[in-house]
Amino acid sequence: MRTIKLTEGQAVQVRDAIMAGNPVFYVFAPDRRMRRSLYAKGLTDRDGAMPRLTEDGKDVARQLKDNPRKRTFHIAEAADRRVWRVQPSEYVDQVIDGHEMTKQPWPYFVANDGAVIKHGFGDPPRPVRAVGFQRDLAEAAIDLFWGAAVAEPEAAVGMYLVTAEGDTWSTEMTAVESMAVEGAERPGEE
Repeated sequence: MRTIKLTEGQAVQVRDAIMAGNPVFYVFAPDRRMRRSLYAKGLTDRDGAMPRLTEDGKDVARQLKDNPRKRTFHIAEAADRRVWRVQPSEYVDQVIDGHEMTKQPWPYFVANDGAVIKHGFGDPPRPVRAVGFQRDLAEAAIDLFWGAAVAEPEAAVGMYLVTAEGDTWSTEMTAVESMAVEGAERPGEE
């Protein structure tokens, strides 16, 4: 985690870059000195003409949108912003005239800290947190906690995802087919 401090002028430039009508997040900095300082802080992709916000820049801009007076920002490292796609295996849903009809369940998009970002059409997503994985549906035990799965994602393959919403825990009824980094962008964001 790193800390960034902005001046009033820098904060205005970053905040304005995420406003409606600027879908590519250009920063319209008035002078080269301001462009260089935003680039040096890692908030833009270059110090030349028409710089765009980086992922850190977008994060700071969102924080400014929520609190326009804020000037000190804590930025998570790139590894902390990873989003994992946990894909349950497809299963046979029904058999028609001897043909097996399979279904592919919706994947879970889970932040590095275990927060479920997206699953199906729910908004906000339900469940809200990935707890870990269990090997056997007959035993109510966590065999691989989420933090350990992030460190070794291939260990989750063939296990069952355990999620939580408040005090209620649930187990996905189909085994995990794959668990891989989806990207730093959260699904649905530009």
